[in-house]
Amino acid sequence: MNAWRAGRKSTLVSVGRVCVTLAVIVFGVLHFLYPTGLPGVPLQKQLALWIPGRVVIDYLTGAALLAAAGSVVLRSKGRTVTTCLGAWLLLMLLIIYLPVMITALLQPAIGTKVEGINYFFDTLLFTGAIFALASATPQPAVERSGTVTKTLSATGTESSAQR
Repeated sequence: MNAWRAGRKSTLVSVGRVCVTLAVIVFGVLHFLYPTGLPGVPLQKQLALWIPGRVVIDYLTGAALLAAAGSVVLRSKGRTVTTCLGAWLLLMLLIIYLPVMITALLQPAIGTKVEGINYFFDTLLFTGAIFALASATPQPAVERSGTVTKTLSATGTESSAQR
């Protein structure tokens, strides 16, 4: 019974990794097509004019998204790169989206308030999905024996390095 559950869990994790990676690829491409939008989840709202280097921030976010997707697909440092992407998105959430939400909540219109909350929590959800992708990405197993470190990759190949 436990083997059946383990196989089912593994399948669900793999499907989740594929879905999140596809979203990351699409969002990364959209950052290059619309370089003045809010970083993270590409939405209609534009970055505020007072933010210096707003186009650079969006291009950097798009490049980070595509790099994370590539590292997951190629199974090369996927956990590290997606964790860094999650940290970058969390930073953007605190620096850009939190002021957007606070400004929207100070407006009298209910629609504006809901929009500000929606932008913040959409990006928070996507950031959480990135961190979940990072934890679901397998990391290579490392065996230490004496002065030689053996690394087993996800494909099962072995490499050694002298320490």
